[in-house]
Amino acid sequence: MPKGIEELSALQVLKGFVIGIVRRNPCRVSDLAQLKGLRKLSIRIGNEALAEGEFSNLKDFKALQILVISWGIVLSQSSTNAALSPFSVPPKLKKLDLRCIPIVTWPEWLGPGRLISLEKLYIRGGELKSLKNQGEQTWKVKILRLKYLKNLKIDEPEL
Repeated sequence: MPKGIEELSALQVLKGFVIGIVRRNPCRVSDLAQLKGLRKLSIRIGNEALAEGEFSNLKDFKALQILVISWGIVLSQSSTNAALSPFSVPPKLKKLDLRCIPIVTWPEWLGPGRLISLEKLYIRGGELKSLKNQGEQTWKVKILRLKYLKNLKIDEPEL
């Protein structure tokens, strides 16, 4: 995405923010924190141009309620974990939609203790094998939608 999009101070919805091949001086996810009224953000990760810590300042997105992250190509789990860690959660996030997530094990940044205001969690496609939660905390999610997860193994007590 071109640099300068973060200057649209009244922007509330941004769909199709693409992280791709790094050219000249692209706009980064961290730059979007300047958009104080941004309520919905949709990000598509197109290649391995994802910088480590790309999502570390999401906590600064004070108004963000809906976040969609789509992986367009298969990245290695280690490069995905590096880019998403530390994943800081926006304080008002109500819906998180992860599409084609290349992570196999349930990441710490998706723990119920971090997503305290989350009401809807959608995971569509990807390599996820388990929903095992580390720790004692339980989810407050009201709607859980799991689709196209061919490797997911889950038993009823776990759910």
